[in-house]
Order: sequence, then C-alpha cells, then structure tokens
Amino acid sequence: MSNRQGFVRTEVGEIPSDWQVVRIGQVCEVGTGGTPNTAVKEYYENGTVKWMKSADVKGLYVRDVPNRITEKGLANSNALLHPAGTVMMAMSGRGKTRGMTAVLATPCTCSQSVAAMIPDNEKLLSEFLHYDLQFRYEEIRNITGSYDRSGLNLRLIRDIKIPIPRLQEQRKITDILLQVDFSIQKTDEIIAKTQQLKKGLIQQLLTKGIGHTKFKQTEIGEIPEEWEVSTIGKECKVGTGGTPSRRKPDYYNGNIPWVKTTELNYNVINSTEERITERAVAESNAEVYPRGTLLIAMYGLEAPGTRGKCAILGIDAATNQACAALRPMDRVHIPFLFYYYQLLRKKLMSLAGGTKRQNLSLGIIKSIRIPVPSIDEQTKIADVISTIDDKIADEKWKNLQLQQLKKGLMQVLLTGKVRVKVD
Repeated sequence: MSNRQGFVRTEVGEIPSDWQVVRIGQVCEVGTGGTPNTAVKEYYENGTVKWMKSADVKGLYVRDVPNRITEKGLANSNALLHPAGTVMMAMSGRGKTRGMTAVLATPCTCSQSVAAMIPDNEKLLSEFLHYDLQFRYEEIRNITGSYDRSGLNLRLIRDIKIPIPRLQEQRKITDILLQVDFSIQKTDEIIAKTQQLKKGLIQQLLTKGIGHTKFKQTEIGEIPEEWEVSTIGKECKVGTGGTPSRRKPDYYNGNIPWVKTTELNYNVINSTEERITERAVAESNAEVYPRGTLLIAMYGLEAPGTRGKCAILGIDAATNQACAALRPMDRVHIPFLFYYYQLLRKKLMSLAGGTKRQNLSLGIIKSIRIPVPSIDEQTKIADVISTIDDKIADEKWKNLQLQQLKKGLMQVLLTGKVRVKVD
C-alpha cells in the first residue's frame, strides 16, 4: 500500500497504481556476444561488421564503433549481430564503464563484456529502458557490490526489476527526455568545435603573432622578426611553497587560501579546497602569492595527469611545494604565458624525462625558452584566446544546467511523480 492516493509501494519504490513492475528478462530477449580468436587475421583484417566493446557503450545512441570483424569472424565465434533498437549494457570495464547503457542505432556485434537487451516492442520502448537503467545506474552497479571486479552477468541483468507504464506514456516520457538529450548533444558539439578552434588559434597566434609578414628561425622555431627569445627564469620570478605540518591543527582552517597541484587544470583559481592560518605561513615554507601569479604543477598523481598542468591565481593564495609560482617582471603578460605554456606542455614533459616518476623542477621551468612580443601584442593575443575560453565556459555552463534538468526530469517522470498527458 501507499500513503499517496493512486500510488502503490513496490520493490522498486512507490509508483502509480496503473504501472507494473517487471523483470527485464520478462520483456526483453537478453544475450551477449563474443570475441573472435585474435590470433586469426582473417577474423579481423578488412572487416566490415561493427564490433563493440564495453568501453563503446556510452551516450544515447551508438551509431559507430572503432572496431570491425569479418563475416568469417562472426561465423566462427559467439559474436551475434544485434539489431538496431537493442539496448546495450557494459557488464564490466574500468572506471564508470560498468553499468553504462546505450541504444544501437545500427546493427552491431559485441564482445562478451556487453549485454544486449532486445525489448518486446509491444511492451517496452528501447529508449525508455535506457533511461530507466541510466536513472538507476548506481543501484545497478552495486548489484555485485561496489568493489566486485567480476562485473555484472546475464542472470543478474535478467532479474533487474523495472517499473513501466503503458506504451503511450513511455513514448511521451522518452520524447521529453530525448529533447533534453539532443540539447545536451548540441552543446557538446559546440564545445568540441570551439575547443578545436582554440587549438588552431593558439598555434597560429603564439607562433605567428598578429599582422606580421617577416619571420626568422630561432631555437623555438619560426617567429616574427620583431619578437625576442628569452627564458622564463629571465622574465619571471620563480618560486614555490610548502605544506604546514598536519600535526598542528591550528595551522589549518584559517583565512588564507592554500593551493594544491590537484586544483590546477588550465583554470583561474578563485577558491581552494583548504585554507591555512597566518601562523602556518610564518612557521612553514608556504608563501602567499598575489593574484595573477601563474602556477605550474611540478609533480602530482599520474592517473589524472596532474604533473605539468597550470593555472592562474584569481586571488591571493599560498601554495604547497609541488607548485611552481611564476610572477612576471616587466616584459611578460601572464595570460600570454599561460596560453603559450599550454602550447609547449608536451615538450616540457619530455624535458622531465617522460617517465611516470620523473618530476619537473624549478630549474627546468626557469630554463624554458619563450617568445617575447611587445606587451601590447601579448595582451591582444591573450584577449583573443580568452574570448574563445569564455565561449567554451558558457557552453559548459549550459551543458551543466541541461544535465541538472535531465536529472530532475528523470527523477519525477520515471517514477510517475509527475504524470504526462497521453492523447
């Protein structure tokens, strides 16, 4: 029973009394695929049959995948060609992969790490199933336990219970969610195109400048004749910071922002995860740097790629010893250096040896050669690229708002808390 009129309490929560709860195995044909023998070239070379892995299960619709197998590989393995409309679920995989779902927009085969659910189209819409499973993503991942590396299996998936309304209501619900998803996809495309534009602008403006017609060869490549070549050490004051002792509680929860390398991600830092006290600064190697300082991560965790990333301080803040702090003298505009650094980061990492454990150092950073246009030109170049960054930030904000809208709509529509009108 339920305290709400017109609702009933079920194994999947409170739902409208005219909805029903079914197991996936009751309304879907559930299967998987297979991997042709990788030692047999004829199963893969010049293949035309799409073959997906668990990592390919993402987004709303799967229209293409990177891998192909041959007709011979299909015939001589457990791989099956699943039709368009099949809902695919990653049964295993690293990170967030396990439990992800997507709908096939084209026939496709898959490996044994992917489950294929073909809905009975008289009872269940593919997109409705996808959205319901997406909404319950964490719940489904935890069927085997958060730390179970064995992943999901077909038996567990067939037993997953889902609430379903009549087809007409399913269609209305999915139409609403599809419109939001299409808007999200549009912002994703704008972000990707704008990022590509930024990449081209950085390459062009930071090596050719604005309006130059004569160029010269230098140790950093071809640059305008009017530009000079210098080093960060000659043009900036370069320092670092420190970490106050964790054994002294009165060193933390103060009023001085304290930056760690994990907070550097080609961004402007306007707030920090931790704050330290004035006493902590006085009694440690931590040093407060002014707004406008460029920070570079000299070392950090390899997995998120922390080492080598940079950021600009938007506030006065202290840093730990893993951050190099660059303060300009007279001839360098920090936003220009911020963008130029992004252009040469890969080369910089090679100077550190390119190994997982090799860190950057103040000496390496000081030795980096940089172009020095006039301050006026540096400012103009940085302003152009900054405008592109603002566009990317705006689209990312729109994307975040749409994601929140989708989450809220799923919460009320897929549980029947808000009913849609059915003609």
